Parts: sequence; structure tokens; C-alpha cells
Amino acid sequence: MNSLTISSDERQQYQQHFLNANPIDGKLPGSVARANLLQSGLTSQQLGDIWELADIDKDGALDFDEYCIALKLVFSLLHHIIPAIPPVLPPGLIPETKYKYFGAGMISPGVHGSAVSIGSPVGRSDTGAALSAGGQSQYAGSATLEWYVPGEDRARYEGL
Repeated sequence: MNSLTISSDERQQYQQHFLNANPIDGKLPGSVARANLLQSGLTSQQLGDIWELADIDKDGALDFDEYCIALKLVFSLLHHIIPAIPPVLPPGLIPETKYKYFGAGMISPGVHGSAVSIGSPVGRSDTGAALSAGGQSQYAGSATLEWYVPGEDRARYEGL
């Protein structure tokens, strides 16, 4: 499984997009973010699913970290880096500022060879459903993602 992360160069590019959209109190209102995301050419369903993942705090607006997540997913789809929108937010895209929205122990180092369960954020946004043409999002609920810690990393963490 490919690990999605946002590079510092990407953050700089996304910051330009974010600032050009004139955020209010550090956030892009849903209507503004929606208009920007629609320019991607992705379907409303795809954008709704991306919104469900990106709007971590479920407030109907995107702060800079959440906007970065949305753009990373959009560009990853457009450039065929990922074949489809993941059912839950990949761990590499979860900013530290949003850890509190995920289950306890979600971002803890695992013991090598063991799977680490990544819980979905609490709450649900109606904005994502609105972006997806009013459909119920398949991502609401308690979906989890499991991933494997490679041998080199296991040895390193066990030695700590």
C-alpha cells in the first residue's frame, strides 16, 4: 500500500491555493472550498467522498491542514497516484493538529508485525454528502484501516 504524505513543496503550493481563496478566520467556507474543488473536474461523488475525509472536524469548512488533505487526494486521483479514494484517511495524511478527532491510541507506534488500527473521526459532515449530490456517504461510521510495520522499523522501535 502506498503511503500518501504531503511534501513541504506541496504544502507551499497548496498554501498559495488556500490564500488565493481568501480564507475567513483561517478557514475556507464550504461554498468557497466546493467551488475550488469543482474546478478539478472530478465527479461530485468523488469530491463528496474527499470532503468526508478532509473535513476532519466536521465543521463544514476547511482549515489549511484539511485543505491540504483535500488537494492531495484530488491531485493523487488526477495523476493516477491512487486508483480510488481510500475508505478512510491514510495515516500519512493525518496532521498532528487533528489527532484528537480520532480514536484513542490511533497514532501510536505499533509493535513490528502487528497491525495498527486507525479509527475514523468522530462526527459526520453533511457538506460531504451535499458535494456528492445528496447521497449518503459510504464512509460514515467506524471504518478502520490496518497497516503493517516493516521489519527494519520494528527492530528500531523495539530498541527504543
